[in-house]
Amino acid sequence: MKYIHIILLFSSLILSSASVLAKPPADRTTTGVLMSTQFPAPRVYIDMMPTIIDPVTGNQPATPSVEVLMTLSNNTSQTINYTFPSSRTFDIFIKNQFGDVITSWSKDKFFLAIITNLSILPGDSYTFGGKVELTTLDNAFIDPGDYILSIELNNITDSGATTGTISSSPSSQMPLRIDWVY
Repeated sequence: MKYIHIILLFSSLILSSASVLAKPPADRTTTGVLMSTQFPAPRVYIDMMPTIIDPVTGNQPATPSVEVLMTLSNNTSQTINYTFPSSRTFDIFIKNQFGDVITSWSKDKFFLAIITNLSILPGDSYTFGGKVELTTLDNAFIDPGDYILSIELNNITDSGATTGTISSSPSSQMPLRIDWVY
């Protein structure tokens, strides 16, 4: 599976079917579960020009963001089960070179503190993901530089898991360069 990752200007992300700027992420298989990840281009731009609020609608321009998706496909003959400690089943992070979290998809969201289960039937797939804003945890634009963009499942792991229960937390990451444009 190949993706084209077009440079992101402000908050537009375009994906189609041939690889131009980025090598497509490799699909990974773990115990019959195929994981494929869709990332943006390896370089994104934040438009730093002053923006004007639409005088008619009062709408402000969208905050720059990137979309990350992870699809898990069950290639086995049995149902695969995931258990999560809350309704937050995944998270997307932008980290600096030291591994410190600069921002996360979940930073401004609320989740239920209830155990959540997900079952993927044989031959079925499930996609996790969303858009993470290119702002820090305190809502300032992320400084230009090199970062790591990752998506991680938040499932409970159990080394003594029963058959059909996943005992690892799928995750995927890629380098990300953020630049400002004026």
